[in-house]
Amino acid sequence: MPVVYTRHDAGYTDSATGSYGLKLTGGPWGRANNALGLANGAITVSNNVLTGQDGDEPAAEVYYRWQMGENLGLAADGHYLTNLGRPMNRDEAVFGIGAPADF
Repeated sequence: MPVVYTRHDAGYTDSATGSYGLKLTGGPWGRANNALGLANGAITVSNNVLTGQDGDEPAAEVYYRWQMGENLGLAADGHYLTNLGRPMNRDEAVFGIGAPADF
């Protein structure tokens, strides 16, 4: 699995990010051109400007892409974000849909 690590220092914040993911093609379930993806990542932030607290902000993603034709697909994805660096410390879920197309 690929891992990405970066470090950034902008004076008031010192953060590091990391992520990894996995993509499975649909061959095992008879849809060779479809794909299922899973990903996880986090950013570690210190000296949070809004809350004054340090900590990780993890995120998880799952997506599925249906290949509807040679040049058109339909993709649905969901993201789950936790421990967001803001005064209201609540988790968030974000969902999306898209149509990848080749011209």
